[in-house]
Amino acid sequence: MVRDSVGLALDETKEYLLDSRLMPLARANGYPSYVSFIQHLNVTPIGALHWQAFEALLTNETMFFRDEHFFAGLKDTIIPSLVEKKRSLKKLSIWCTSVSTGQEAYSLAILLKESFPELNTWDVQIDASDVCKDAIAKAKAGTYNAVEVKRGLSEVLIQKYFNIDSVGNYVVDPSLQKMIQFFNVNLMATLDDIKTFDLILIRNVMIYFLPETKQAVLKKIHGKLLDDESFLMLGAAESLIGDPHFTPHRVGKFSFYKKKSL
Repeated sequence: MVRDSVGLALDETKEYLLDSRLMPLARANGYPSYVSFIQHLNVTPIGALHWQAFEALLTNETMFFRDEHFFAGLKDTIIPSLVEKKRSLKKLSIWCTSVSTGQEAYSLAILLKESFPELNTWDVQIDASDVCKDAIAKAKAGTYNAVEVKRGLSEVLIQKYFNIDSVGNYVVDPSLQKMIQFFNVNLMATLDDIKTFDLILIRNVMIYFLPETKQAVLKKIHGKLLDDESFLMLGAAESLIGDPHFTPHRVGKFSFYKKKSL
């Protein structure tokens, strides 16, 4: 049920996740164990309680500027290439999928502002999505605690792009928030309403998919890249070597892919 709904593949080695992540939800809904909770879910139509369980099982680990090689590659290779390609139109579109609580999208916005001032006069749109509604709600709010902002951000960037609220949380500056549109989307869905992009990031999510799920998602992602000069970027532990839909490239420790016309 979890695999078909959100793509997450669970096997016997993941039973600890059921215990640690479903037990609080089970107790909150009056079930004595996660086993009895799952038994109830298995015999009732998928509804709100099922989705609470699905979201509880998803891994939402993220941080600002996660993986320095990735952001260095964006700065030195990907964004300069797109700026040159799109200079006449002055329009750039990026999709951060599986963005969790938003740190990746805000990191990208900071990178563009810090390293590419030319883009201040462009139409730059960062779309950022996740299947988890609670994660997207936090991303939209742009409010983080001190531990969260200090994971990946220098004090200079914190002071420049965050404001401290009345209870000591750090709130993303409106100059960043207006660059990003956060929304809820399930990569298992058809994605018919999703437009095409110059750059798509789908990082550290497909490692949780079965091979057939991964191929189905990649086929849909292929259709959402604008042309064969558009880029796809994965997490550091992920690879598309041999996939007929994409052409792999590597610069030092940095890997990326271009759309291959079929």
